[in-house]
Amino acid sequence: MYLLFGTKKILLIDSGATVASTSFPIRKHVEGIINRWCLNNKKQRKDLELVVAHTHNHLDHIAGDGQFQSQLYTTVVGTSVEDMSYFFKLSKWPYSIGTFALDNQRQLAIIPIPGHENASIAFYDCATGLLITGDSLLPGHLYIANFSANVDSIERLLYFIESNNLNVSAILGAHIEMTQTDKVDYPIGATYQPKERLLNLSLDHLHQLNNELQEQWKAGFDQRHKAYYDAFIVDPNPSQLPPYPSDERMAEHGFILLPLKSLNDSG
Repeated sequence: MYLLFGTKKILLIDSGATVASTSFPIRKHVEGIINRWCLNNKKQRKDLELVVAHTHNHLDHIAGDGQFQSQLYTTVVGTSVEDMSYFFKLSKWPYSIGTFALDNQRQLAIIPIPGHENASIAFYDCATGLLITGDSLLPGHLYIANFSANVDSIERLLYFIESNNLNVSAILGAHIEMTQTDKVDYPIGATYQPKERLLNLSLDHLHQLNNELQEQWKAGFDQRHKAYYDAFIVDPNPSQLPPYPSDERMAEHGFILLPLKSLNDSG
């Protein structure tokens, strides 16, 4: 999960894997961070709209939505392709590029990248150069539900970055599943992961993924295979996406809430 601040709006990307506020009080934590920011920047909470949006429509990314629904100064974006297209003004999914302004100085580009899931999107923060990719690119397993869509999406994402000559300071996914040893991952469902690989990836990793997908696409369906890279594992033929852990286990795992702007930074 990521919390991005502007002086007019705040964006929470993903709401976590746990429904119950008793075991995972995500809204309480988010509002606490917002209130501290308001205090440090001489703002009032009522002057800031919190928008809750998602990298895609899987349970471990949307389960906390209920804690934010019907709350003051808060908008929860729906999780379907239609909902995301409407909110971010994506008139021709998945080929449109949307924009979302946190204020006059900080804008995000919204890039549809279906493949891992039909409603997958990436967020590019023009102010910081951060590219947030959800489960489509992360240090771990890259499960691909729709291979042809995924090939097109990663190619379009790379084209968007390079054709606009954009700086990518880091690529941030939604999970860490790799160890510090190249090509070695943790078992699915692990709740104790010592010596994790760093979260941030680079534009080189996006190139690696694009090249692998293009090669497997050209080779044909029968040649698709799991491909191991230092920072991720491409899985184009998952028999099924791994089962989502229980609320309790996800709470123990400790999902990351990362404010991307300093609480003392007015931007």
